[in-house]
Amino acid sequence: MNINLEKINIILIVLFIFFLFMGCGINEDQRNFEDAALTPPAGITEMTINGKPVKNGEIDNSDWRIAPEFSGLVNISTAPYPNPVPFNGTIFIELYITGVQAVNGLQVFVYRPDMNRLSGPFYVEDHSLAPGLTVISFSASEIAKTGTSGGNLHRIIIYDTSQNIITYGDIKVSE
Repeated sequence: MNINLEKINIILIVLFIFFLFMGCGINEDQRNFEDAALTPPAGITEMTINGKPVKNGEIDNSDWRIAPEFSGLVNISTAPYPNPVPFNGTIFIELYITGVQAVNGLQVFVYRPDMNRLSGPFYVEDHSLAPGLTVISFSASEIAKTGTSGGNLHRIIIYDTSQNIITYGDIKVSE
């Protein structure tokens, strides 16, 4: 009986160490993702007003990826549209929530790399999001008024209400 107990203890210790390392990797991946989000805007994926990619348009593969913490729980249905967006237009971002209580609220900010701070929020949902499609919309003029040093290119960061970054990407506001 003692041998079985010793084997069980060893197995439990090995499992504990395994899950400890797995947890560290996810946290490190999330930190790296969040560090990348807090960099200056670099490009856009051009989208029509109908949410379709612009034929032969610019594509930025680093935009609108889902953070490791939310992988499998949230998807971007389509890149934000239109992009570029007219100054007096509205930008739409479609998130598809796949998990029950996977996202506890949303907040949308613009990152100001020249001041290393966030402006906003420009959109707020203060409750857990139900599974299914969530459409975020906000005014391009509000984004443009932040006066970021990137001119008409703006880094948008979407957080949950616990200040975990879900996704980020760049939007161009045309004057």
